[in-house]
Amino acid sequence: GGQLFEGGCVDALLDSWQHNLSVVLSNRTPGDIEVMRQLGDALLARRGDFHACQFCHAVAGGLPEHANAQDGASARRFLLLGGDHMQCPASFCTLAAVHRTEMWEHAHRLAQPK
Repeated sequence: GGQLFEGGCVDALLDSWQHNLSVVLSNRTPGDIEVMRQLGDALLARRGDFHACQFCHAVAGGLPEHANAQDGASARRFLLLGGDHMQCPASFCTLAAVHRTEMWEHAHRLAQPK
C-alpha cells in the first residue's frame, strides 16, 4: 500500500501520535499493523524521533532486527530497544538496551501460542 503519512496534514497527526496510536490499538482492524509501522517511520523521517519510532514498531509486534554485513545497521529500524544505532552507532549498545531487548524478546516469545 501507499504511504499514509505523507502530505500537508501529517504534522497534525504526528503532533498527537500517542493518541492516534492508542486509538488504533483500541480498535484493531485488518492492516492496522502496517499503519502503526508507517506512523513510526513517519515519526523518524519527519521528526527524528527514534524512540517513538521504536515504540510504534514494538507495539505493532515488531522485534529487533539483525544487521548483517550486506545492509548494515542503518537499514534497520531497531537493533536494540532504546538504543539509537543511527545517531550513536559507536555507543548505542548499552547494557540497559541489551536488557530491554532481551525482556521484550522473552515477553514476545511467551505471548506466542505453543
